[in-house]
Formats: sequence, structure tokens, C-alpha cells
Amino acid sequence: MFRHKKEQSGRRMIKLKSIYYIFGCLFAILLIFSSCTKQENQSPIIVRVGNETLTLSDLSRTIPRELQDKITREEIQEYISRWINAHILYQEGLKLGLGEKPEIKQRIHDFEIEIIGNAYLETALEAKPLVTDSAVFAYYEKNKDDFIRESTEYHLQHILLKTKKTADSVRAVLRKGVPFDSLARHFQYNQPKGISWDLGYVSEADLIPEIAKKIRAYRVGSFTRPIKTDFGYHIFKILDKKEKGTVKTLDSVRQDIVARIEQEIREEKYRQLLGQIKSTAKIETNFQLLNRISIDSLFARSKNNLAQSK
Repeated sequence: MFRHKKEQSGRRMIKLKSIYYIFGCLFAILLIFSSCTKQENQSPIIVRVGNETLTLSDLSRTIPRELQDKITREEIQEYISRWINAHILYQEGLKLGLGEKPEIKQRIHDFEIEIIGNAYLETALEAKPLVTDSAVFAYYEKNKDDFIRESTEYHLQHILLKTKKTADSVRAVLRKGVPFDSLARHFQYNQPKGISWDLGYVSEADLIPEIAKKIRAYRVGSFTRPIKTDFGYHIFKILDKKEKGTVKTLDSVRQDIVARIEQEIREEKYRQLLGQIKSTAKIETNFQLLNRISIDSLFARSKNNLAQSK
């Protein structure tokens, strides 16, 4: 339906990558602190590797809240598999004494600094910024160039059918005056997971070329003949059309503007907070030393130290 016929699997891969990145960070946290934070609890054990266990409560606590309503059973099983692999490698590394190496301890300490620092920021900046309607309007008026359409957009409703025969029959019913939205709701079960029959405004650039080419030929208010793709047979109704180069309405970009303003407020609070802390912190610098040392010799020393520690 959309540009790149494997868009759904692509979106899934992006989602998996983001989940795996988060899980990767969580693995590191668990491996750093598991020995000092492990407590006896009665939560059922899912898997045990040596003396380390993963319980149901561990799993629930580890997976971020924003992912809990999106993650699939397959992804949970993949996470558990990665947990097992990580702990096997961790325990083998301990047997070799890698946990006592100075450079490893330093890397753990560096990661600990980052984790605790980020946790402090989350606590200090926890309150969600308040964004007023007047602030949203002012931002919109000042930054209208950001909201110019880069390609034509269509407001589309959509029916997906499995066979050409069914698609032709549905189109015949539509031509008799049956409301498009009622039939679209009826055939919603054919839609890919997460895709509604009402697609809202869709950029022409995001559509599969064969669909975009066909839709251009229809006027607003009409519905298309069945269009064949790898997904099946599509019938679209064009509710509205916004030409390339026109400015999006305030209502259509309101959430985007609110997110931008919230981010700006957070960044400003971060700068103020950091400045306030720095003003009372004991900080000593010796940039003159750095200025006297060439970059090449600086990294040469690091390489020599690493070679000596092996």
C-alpha cells in the first residue's frame, strides 16, 4: 500500500532495533548491578544461568513501560534468549578474571556515571512542560516554512480485498450509493495490523508508485477502480487533496509543534540546571597541559597503556 512494498516488515525491523538497543543497555545495567542488588523474592523464575535468575517480576520491571503494550510474545522470547546469551558470556568473562581488569572496571564506572546522571536528569526534569495554545500559535506563525508540503497529500479512505472478483463486486455496490465508510469498516479485518480504513492525510511520496499514479487521475470525492498490489486489491476514496507547496493547517501540525516546544523547554531547563550545579561544584581544569601535548602522542599513550595491560 505504502511506498516500499516491505514497509510493514521494515517498520517491524525498526521497532525491533529500537527495542534491542534499549534491551542492550538494560543488559549492561543488570550485569553491572546484579551482584549487589539481587534480593530474595518469590516471583516465579523464567530462566536460571548459574546463580543468576530472570523472574517474571524482573521481566516486567526491565521492559520499559512505553514498550509493554507493543511488544509481542516473539520479542519477549527473543529478549530472554539474549538475556541467556549475555549472562553466559558474562560468567565466562568472570572466570577469566576480566572483571578485575582496570580498563574493564573503568568502563563499568563510566557507564555507571552515565546511568546515574541520566536518572538524576529524569528526576529533576520529570514534570511535563506546560505548552499553551498561544505558544503553539506563535510558533506556527513564526515557523510556517517548516510546515510547507513537500509533496501533494491526499485524505484517503481505503478498502482492501483479497481477490479481483470481490473487489469488482464491492465497487459495484459502491456505485449503487452504499456509503464508502460503512463498507470500509466491514472489511477492516483485511487491513494489515495497525492500519485503519481511514488513512488520514497521506503524502504522495509515501505511496507505492502504482497507487500514487492511479490516484492522481481521480477527483476529490470519487473512488478508484480496484488497484492491484502485493497486498491485494485496493479501492480508495479521495476525500481531500492538498497541493505540494501549500502550508499545513495549525490543527494538523499541533502535536508536532507541542512536541517541539516541550523539547525546547526541556533543553532550556537542562541548561539552567547544569549551570546552577556547575556554579557550586568544585571543578578544576588544566587545559594548558592538553595544549602542550599533540593529539597523536595523546592517543599513542593510550595505546601503549592498553598494550601493557594485556
